[in-house]
Amino acid sequence: LLQGFALRLEDILAIIWIVWVMNMLNWSKGVDGQMPGIAAISAIVIGLASLRFIPLDGINLVTSQLSFIVAGAAFGFLLFNFYPAKIFPGYSATILGFLLGVLSIMSGVKLATAVLVMGVPSVDALITIGRRLLSKKSPFKHDRGHLHHLLLNYGMGHRSIAVFYWAMSLL
Repeated sequence: LLQGFALRLEDILAIIWIVWVMNMLNWSKGVDGQMPGIAAISAIVIGLASLRFIPLDGINLVTSQLSFIVAGAAFGFLLFNFYPAKIFPGYSATILGFLLGVLSIMSGVKLATAVLVMGVPSVDALITIGRRLLSKKSPFKHDRGHLHHLLLNYGMGHRSIAVFYWAMSLL
């Protein structure tokens, strides 16, 4: 059944990238409004970057349109998730992360661009995993060591933290 099925390096890297974006975005829902803002900004950047490749063949145009649809969905969710939240993400972070991971691959945008847009959540995730491993704890067991939790402990409010993450994504 699996005869002739071989994973190439780019397939493995694509799977790792998609799973990384899904988890990184899922970990970014610690304060109200943080995750949908990051997702919307990331989707807009991917959509705009897809439009810059000339000629606009079918895949670039479709990728751009899908990116803007994802951005619209994230903004629509943000209206109800910004502090004080009326609704909460649940698994929407996972599907948004999946869509962003796939769209960043489809767009022809260098993954470095997507990494930069999602830089603060990515660095936070890497530090969190490293900190947990160094303290001999499971990297999958939650704690209050994420950057947004530390900023809350330092007295920043939910809105300020969310806007901080958005600003870092925009930069």
